[in-house]
Amino acid sequence: MKLFPKSLLIISLYTLVKMQIISNAWYHVFLCSITFLLITIASIYIVFPFIYRYNHKIRRFFMFVHRVPYVTEDLDDPAQYGLMAAKNISLTIDGGGIRGWHIFPASSSHKYDNENDGMSFNRDERPIIIFFHGANTSRGFTPYVQMYQIFSETKIDSHVIAFNYRGFADSQFDSKQYQSSVPTLESVLGDMRNILAWTASKVRDSHRIIVWCHSLSNLLICQALFQTNIDPRLLFLQSAPNKMRDAFHEHPLPRLYQFLPRSIYRIITQDLHVNDDFDLADPSGFIGKIKCQMIFLHAEDDSMVPLRLGLKYYARALQENHPGKPTPRMVIFSRAEKIGHSSFYKFHQLPKLLHKWICEPQLIDSDPIFLPLNNACRIRYVTKVSLLEHESVESWTDDIP
Repeated sequence: MKLFPKSLLIISLYTLVKMQIISNAWYHVFLCSITFLLITIASIYIVFPFIYRYNHKIRRFFMFVHRVPYVTEDLDDPAQYGLMAAKNISLTIDGGGIRGWHIFPASSSHKYDNENDGMSFNRDERPIIIFFHGANTSRGFTPYVQMYQIFSETKIDSHVIAFNYRGFADSQFDSKQYQSSVPTLESVLGDMRNILAWTASKVRDSHRIIVWCHSLSNLLICQALFQTNIDPRLLFLQSAPNKMRDAFHEHPLPRLYQFLPRSIYRIITQDLHVNDDFDLADPSGFIGKIKCQMIFLHAEDDSMVPLRLGLKYYARALQENHPGKPTPRMVIFSRAEKIGHSSFYKFHQLPKLLHKWICEPQLIDSDPIFLPLNNACRIRYVTKVSLLEHESVESWTDDIP
């Protein structure tokens, strides 16, 4: 009985062709279309999964998507991005070189007119924000540029350091040491350590340093801070997944196969975390060693890193927190703000909030908009209105295993 509809369709088409109601040309077009469709489906759901399963270079490429041209402008000219008080900086490290921008605070940019001063921070006492980008972008990504402008041109009035990791945009591997130009978690971690160490070496007081991470970099920052023994003033974790292993299954590519039978999906993804060193991007062993104040920022409508993953990371930070350390805090932004994974600059009260947290970090524990998870993993969800009026609104719960 299951074959009846298909048989009926074929018989009907054959009859129509014989009766010349449908011409032979259209019949061949139909057969070619069906053949093409079947080949496409077979390629997507049979051929490509096994190539993806057994070729780690392809998996690494899709993990980072580091060559996708999100920006076409010349990164050597920050003025094209509206960053008028910015200069290019570069670091030569073992295994290649990384390039970035030093964006000066608006109030003291005139003090750094000399090109050589692009490497200095000691002509003022303004905060220094180190911005670590995510896996699929570069420092020229539009939402990042908007954040740089908030950091440097509003009351926050800070320095901003933004580098690309090796393999991203204009930061390159040394071809003599590396046969591949595709980044790895280990190379990204190494670059983060070098950026932190270089910045700390340029300032007299490391307490001026504030670290801002987006997406993938959140998984590596705790390890990088611990290994460099740097204690920043604040650590902001924007759109942070709890583990690379969990974030992998939320990637758009594996998500295509999640509706397949569980046994087939396991064949495709089994042990990939071992082959790709996913355990390196697990902050569990280092999050309890971070001494500074941690602030988690997550949007309810984040489709790349779902909110439940950010809540797991935050819950772990609370679990690993020790007496005498600042309590980790989290703010969840309403779906109505349409922030998504990257566009936190759209929240018009963000400059005001960041200015208060950065310039008066001692008041964070008494700020009523920060509402930590309790033992039942129940969160109080901060809406736009509650942020403006400093009122808490309990409107969402989630079970966290």
